[in-house]
Amino acid sequence: MSEKIESATAAATRSKIVVERTYRASAEELWELWTTKEGFESWWAPEGFHVEVHGIESRVNGTLHYDMIADTPEMVAVLEEMGRPAMTVARGRFSEFRPHERLVLREMIDFVPGVKPRAGPTPPCRPGLCPG
Repeated sequence: MSEKIESATAAATRSKIVVERTYRASAEELWELWTTKEGFESWWAPEGFHVEVHGIESRVNGTLHYDMIADTPEMVAVLEEMGRPAMTVARGRFSEFRPHERLVLREMIDFVPGVKPRAGPTPPCRPGLCPG
């Protein structure tokens, strides 16, 4: 198989990965983590970062606007070395919103170097499948 075909096959396979997690929490607890400023800020950022939510409209077509901020010297240094800012502005829209049942957040992914910006869904939140 040629390198070009192998590369295309690998790319197609990567785009179809689904990750699900189960947590011991009520639907109400998980809903609060996704739909409130305090909840979202408490868990969304990976290690070495924190999130500041500037606006969240918890409803169908409601928007989410937040900053992802590197807050450790190590992460700031890594981003600086990559030529990336220590803060990224993020915006999303709730495309599905059924309280305590289903939530889909579509975000603009425009911060990955060398990758064309695209809108994409954040994995859906259903009871037992949420924040990690």
